[in-house]
Amino acid sequence: MKKVLSILLIFIIIIFMLSNVVLADPISAMEDFDSGSGTSTLSTVGSKLYGIILIVGSIVAIVTLVIMAIRFMTAAPDEKAEIKKNLIGFTVGVLILICTLTILGILQNIGQSIN
Repeated sequence: MKKVLSILLIFIIIIFMLSNVVLADPISAMEDFDSGSGTSTLSTVGSKLYGIILIVGSIVAIVTLVIMAIRFMTAAPDEKAEIKKNLIGFTVGVLILICTLTILGILQNIGQSIN
């Protein structure tokens, strides 16, 4: 079953890598383009998305940490080892969340600096 899933995942990744569709207009069609028309909308949506991800991610991380701490304090010694294993996954998840928020913040700053 693992082999079938890994082959299927590799197949899906290859399909996404090979399917490049570009819907572009020629440069002559962009003569009347107003460059400032969509930037405020895009930055507003981007900042709202960043804020939502920051708030929801922080709340989930804090609640999960509190639950794991309570379970750790009330657990037997053999259960503590299992909780420590889960803590490694939690730590990796929080690091991914922090990296994602950092990258989104950098992209938001770059997007705001482009006029």
